[in-house]
Amino acid sequence: MRKKLGLDKSIAEIARTLKAHIGSNGKAHLPVSSDLAGFMTPEQLEQHNQLFVNRKDMFEANVQELPSGFYRIARVYGHPLALDGKYADWISYANVYGDSDGPKLIELWDRSTGRRWQYSGSAGKYWMEIESRVTLWEGNSKMTSPVTLAQSVKNQFTGIYVSYSTDQLGGGEVRGSIYGARINTVNDNDDITVTSPSVIEAILEFPTDTTARLKSNSSTNFAVSTVSGNVFMQKRDGGVNITGIYGIR
Repeated sequence: MRKKLGLDKSIAEIARTLKAHIGSNGKAHLPVSSDLAGFMTPEQLEQHNQLFVNRKDMFEANVQELPSGFYRIARVYGHPLALDGKYADWISYANVYGDSDGPKLIELWDRSTGRRWQYSGSAGKYWMEIESRVTLWEGNSKMTSPVTLAQSVKNQFTGIYVSYSTDQLGGGEVRGSIYGARINTVNDNDDITVTSPSVIEAILEFPTDTTARLKSNSSTNFAVSTVSGNVFMQKRDGGVNITGIYGIR
């Protein structure tokens, strides 16, 4: 049977235990792990704060040589838009994963433009730009009248993608600029034996920052006479149907 302590002795025992805990030089609890609800190490706390509280500011360093962590950077070397010994004077964000002295993966994006890159130290040490698409419009239209886009196409995208179908059951996708896109396709399904292919052309433009239309849209059919061998050409309006417009960041 355990002996019950009086009030004074109980308080003294609590004080003794607390003093021993405080004087344990931080070893009363082990660092947190998947099996133990312990304490964070200083390094874990620093990375936690970088990710969820404030990114660590890093200036005048080489972004490709940063240790693992989450950074807000400026005036750094090694930026994909400022190579050959130059430095990037604007603010970017960087997530660095991997060993400090070994292979690492870096995710980098510019705050002002939204452009993003990925760097892999174990795959040839090069930057690869990552494109993200924003849906500006989807449907199925010959766009003889302007359609309204979900947001402005100017000053925030580096280009556009346009998906389309044709009246002859073809289709595809083209890349354009923030000023428009040109569609050119031959509707022969890659069959060289087709004797009457159609050349389909259309030009997409943006009359305003938030509208799009087809400036021109035509289908030109070429047919070969089985009797005379002569080639006949017939041009028709409206060979292209726009199915999607997407901004590229």
